[in-house]
Amino acid sequence: MNKSEKNQFLKNVLTIFSGTTIAQIINFSAIIILQRYFYSPEEYAPFRLFFEFAAVFSSVAALRLESGLILEREDNRALSLLRICLKYAVIVSIIGGVVFTFYFINEIKVFQYEWLLIILMPLAIFSNGIIQISRQFFTRSKNFLTITTSRVIHSTSGSIAQIVTGLLSFNFTGLVIGRLIGLVSCNINYVRKYFQNHNWIKKNKPLEKELIQKHKKFIWFSSPGVFVGNSINLITLIFFTHYYGEKFSGLLAAAIQYLGLLIMMFSSSFAQVYYNEIAQIKDPRELYKSYTYWLGFHSKIGKEKVNFKKPFKRISMTDSILEHTGIDISNMSEKELREACKSIGVEVSDSMGKGKLIDEIFGEKCESSYIQPTFITDYPVEMSPLCKKHRDNPELTERFELMVNGKELANAYSELNDPIDQKERFEEQVKLAEKGDDEAMFIDLDFIRALEYGMPPTSGMGIGIDRLVMFL
Repeated sequence: MNKSEKNQFLKNVLTIFSGTTIAQIINFSAIIILQRYFYSPEEYAPFRLFFEFAAVFSSVAALRLESGLILEREDNRALSLLRICLKYAVIVSIIGGVVFTFYFINEIKVFQYEWLLIILMPLAIFSNGIIQISRQFFTRSKNFLTITTSRVIHSTSGSIAQIVTGLLSFNFTGLVIGRLIGLVSCNINYVRKYFQNHNWIKKNKPLEKELIQKHKKFIWFSSPGVFVGNSINLITLIFFTHYYGEKFSGLLAAAIQYLGLLIMMFSSSFAQVYYNEIAQIKDPRELYKSYTYWLGFHSKIGKEKVNFKKPFKRISMTDSILEHTGIDISNMSEKELREACKSIGVEVSDSMGKGKLIDEIFGEKCESSYIQPTFITDYPVEMSPLCKKHRDNPELTERFELMVNGKELANAYSELNDPIDQKERFEEQVKLAEKGDDEAMFIDLDFIRALEYGMPPTSGMGIGIDRLVMFL
């Protein structure tokens, strides 16, 4: 990301953030007035309960297909997907209204026998859903100013309407109606801006089927999680309202309202702009650069600052030992390696073979030096009894380990699939065991027999929770 792109990105983020901030300041000010002069905590309980119920369904009004709007770069495809989203929003709003009717009848006292709410619920779900869809659509075209002004219109008109209904001595339905007026006003602005630049697209059934198939993972994987997540607040309020009464639940609802305003001040602005930026990137390498650019590449691990910017350093096991000890282990015999260990103060025992001696040198003199991510490659064959020999040097294996913060984070290699070679390696391991090496392997005849039947070229990497915990 060059300087001009970065400045434009931050400008877009600031546009969204400033609108969100202004909108939430308006809401915050309105809540203070409403709670001080017009509405008690008891009246906030059914109001919040109503909109928490609406939020559960409006969050999946388009079955999360609106997320795909940003991914569609061609206008006709994006408009067709928009048409699908609106159709689903209507269906989900009706379903949500029916479900709410059953809940309303069961908890009619909580809602103070206000049958009007049954009519208002589908409208609330649909209006909230349209706002979500519109935000994604205008994010796609980078029309962040429209999103910002719509948020301010939503907060301003809704807050004024709620204060007016308070002056007219409405009960909690005044809060509901006021909020709905804000939602509808916001949607009117979105519709007006839409028709300034687009015409309504005609139905294209084959294209719509293709788009649903393309973005079906949003339906099957995003929708359930979002639906369950938004249900948690609703279940909490239902529980407190049912068992603790409206006063306590109203105080809880007001607390959620204040907390929600605080969180909204800092939440979605960056993510909304960033999602649109990465949706346009097709090259995985460029996508990685975008991630690491905003992450700053660095992590603090203990006292060390680790830089995860690619490419990671690569060095062979032989070169690493040469670099840190001045000893060239290539072509050394076991006896020579033993003498080399003693010369640099590495403790050895008679049970150690050639591979174990090399491992001791590396562990004692080299490993702790690799704070920054480094791949250690080309391990000697004696260190890796299950690894395939290197295709260019039979004295080495095709193996690497990733070192970070002085510790091994990952171990990977090409699997040995030659039964004859594997049997010879096992026999060498038995000799080490006879010398007293308690880490040496035994001859696994079942494994060798399996290799004789045949094993395709295979590779593996070990990186699990144990390594990550050790790393941290």
